[in-house]
Amino acid sequence: YAGVFWGTSKGLGFLVFLQLILNAAQNVISINGFQVLYKVQVVGFSQRVLPVEEGFLMPFLASVALYCASQTLVLASGSVIYLYGYSKFQCFLSAEREKYHILSKHGHETMWAYWPHCWSLTVLVLMTGSLSPLIYDWTVVYRASLDTATLAATCGTVAHLFLWILLWMGLTLKVKRFLSL
Repeated sequence: YAGVFWGTSKGLGFLVFLQLILNAAQNVISINGFQVLYKVQVVGFSQRVLPVEEGFLMPFLASVALYCASQTLVLASGSVIYLYGYSKFQCFLSAEREKYHILSKHGHETMWAYWPHCWSLTVLVLMTGSLSPLIYDWTVVYRASLDTATLAATCGTVAHLFLWILLWMGLTLKVKRFLSL
């Protein structure tokens, strides 16, 4: 929820909002692509919708499981951004408390400050692992039928993963975040 960070950092609140909007767009685009994949796998085998040489990478139940896993990971990626904002806010609060102490600890950054980055890399690897077979199946369907829903699902998924990488590169490079109370 982007409103949590709006009072402390409008930039971070807008980033959380933008990430949630992009996740929703990814969910809508990928469900359209999965719908086409479902119809081709259920109806297509009896009516030979696709050429025989071009088979699917995985069976129907595996594609359903990977689709559900990928959508769960897209949903969980919002909590990683929230964890990033929460850890930065906790570091900010500890730095504010140290201002009023005579003896400072000199270094309020702990190893927990890097925890969201580890989780973002984990989510990226898991999303890539669960989405790459679906992307392959979408390209098989697109080459045979030129269906725009599968093309949009493929392009949207690749763009979503690329934007996830760019987001975390930007958050990693911006070390000093200015928060206020």
